[in-house]
Amino acid sequence: MSSSMKWKPARGSAYGWVQMADQRYVAARFLYWKGFHEEFALLGAHAMELYLKAYLIHKTGKYPEGHHLDEIYKECMKHNDFFKNESLRIHFLPIKPPLPDKEATWTHYSEVLRYPEPLPGRPHPPGAGVIVGVSGTHQTLDCIAHFVREAVDRPPGHRDVIDDLINGDGYIWAIHSLSNLPEIRKLFLYDNQYFSS
Repeated sequence: MSSSMKWKPARGSAYGWVQMADQRYVAARFLYWKGFHEEFALLGAHAMELYLKAYLIHKTGKYPEGHHLDEIYKECMKHNDFFKNESLRIHFLPIKPPLPDKEATWTHYSEVLRYPEPLPGRPHPPGAGVIVGVSGTHQTLDCIAHFVREAVDRPPGHRDVIDDLINGDGYIWAIHSLSNLPEIRKLFLYDNQYFSS
């Protein structure tokens, strides 16, 4: 564990954290599908943080304070080789040579879009904004979401956020009477590579 990182005992279950992450994930993927890439990056970075913390709660019963995705990701790497895969890792941790400016990491999304002011003891994130829609971005979010959702047990008989959206009446989203529910369902049934089967 990083000596500078503080940890909190989890009050809720890892599954509860997955549910919070799923809510942001659904919204982020819909925004990406509709072409709102900056908004996707903002919600996607929040979903990513929640998924990673859910995984750490699942493994340790606690989660790191703070919002630095690079540090949170490093902790996940200690618990499963899945997170050491180079094609995933480069989207969180600095690499050498660095990615071109147009290829921001999820850590950049979090620090520039969610937390734009310099944080104590940390340099200001590079650039005034983030160029989004780069290769691997939404695929990385899908991959992490799928892995964590599979790793964390669902309580028996419980319908989760995504299942309720696809198979239920949509009540959890308060959109069961809106005309765009079929369009959102189509996103998850046909257009998402991890949740369409």
